[in-house]
Amino acid sequence: MKKPRTQTEWQQRNKDKVNKYNARYRESKIRIGLTIDKEVAERISAIKDPSQSYGEWLRQIIDNLLAN
Repeated sequence: MKKPRTQTEWQQRNKDKVNKYNARYRESKIRIGLTIDKEVAERISAIKDPSQSYGEWLRQIIDNLLAN
């Protein structure tokens, strides 16, 4: 979803505040990178909602597994 123009302009004018917010957000997160084969991506695409990214889909699967 595209951000409203006013939000983008505010972020451009206040880069220091945006950077501080992002840094605080990332403090409690661990970032990972994942590379998958095209065949696996095609199988996932057949299952997941087209509007969902692969990361969102995987995060939902992991959250569900850990909740049980």
